[in-house]
Amino acid sequence: MEPTDILRQEHRVIEKVLSATDAAVVRMSVGGLVSPRFFADVVDFARAFADGCHHKKEEEVLFRRLGDRGLSSEVATLAEEHAEIRHLTRRLAEAVTQWEAGDPLAPDRARRAARHYVDLLREHLREEDQLVFPTVDRTFSESDRAEMADALAALEADYGGPALHEKYAWLAESLEVEARATA
Repeated sequence: MEPTDILRQEHRVIEKVLSATDAAVVRMSVGGLVSPRFFADVVDFARAFADGCHHKKEEEVLFRRLGDRGLSSEVATLAEEHAEIRHLTRRLAEAVTQWEAGDPLAPDRARRAARHYVDLLREHLREEDQLVFPTVDRTFSESDRAEMADALAALEADYGGPALHEKYAWLAESLEVEARATA
């Protein structure tokens, strides 16, 4: 399997969570109710799967190889976006904690942080899907791509392997179901 196919598959799982989160944000914007637990699950997904597994693979394998090919400025931009996504995840986590503690302003902070998170990560995924991954597919030889796929598989094993993917694919599905049920 191509390394970009592995990462694209992970993007599709992340997009499910982004769609569910977007639906929750829209519902809150029109006065609908959303549980803080929903956003706590989004934070868990963001930290463990989107960042802890997916972004780490990109940073440790894809970005390094792109940097070696002279694409350092592009890599720097992508890495900065990862840092901003982590910052937004922290903001959302803080708002959820405050919400669960009874802070009446926290739901709005959570909504705003989630809105920014969804918007930034959607754009980031689009850039990677439409610009970065085709560049990798064109620029790297078949043997280079096979080496990258092997490196991604090794990292995958370090980050929890199939069990991690199953857990967070299930959570993504659950969040989608919850978002549809309360729409």
